[in-house]
Amino acid sequence: GDLPTPVKYDNPALRCSYKEVERAACERLANLLPCDLRGEIEPYLSGDGLDEDSRKLVKAADRLSALIKCMEEEKAGNREFVPAKASTLAALQKMDLDEVEIFLSEFLPAFSLALDELEIKKEEAAR
Repeated sequence: GDLPTPVKYDNPALRCSYKEVERAACERLANLLPCDLRGEIEPYLSGDGLDEDSRKLVKAADRLSALIKCMEEEKAGNREFVPAKASTLAALQKMDLDEVEIFLSEFLPAFSLALDELEIKKEEAAR
């Protein structure tokens, strides 16, 4: 799994090492692609082929993933993720993207529900 963004970028040496791991992972994924698709898709794996709007959305998705990870850890009793959760949420809100606000208000609350609660919500929505 991924490290939450605040943890990953807290230490410059860790940040550098993480970038190298990400680069190697992108290379490995690209090598799994059929040769005729590799050149076209590889830039998207690394982020080099993205326009600015897409880059922002990918960054937001990464932060949302980190936020969900922090929520899961907090729900499991790991209080060490509480500050990371707060800073990740603040970073997301600072991005000022409609897509992020919609996800935070419409979808994120479900990540804090138990399976039984999710089933109840599903049944309520079907009515």
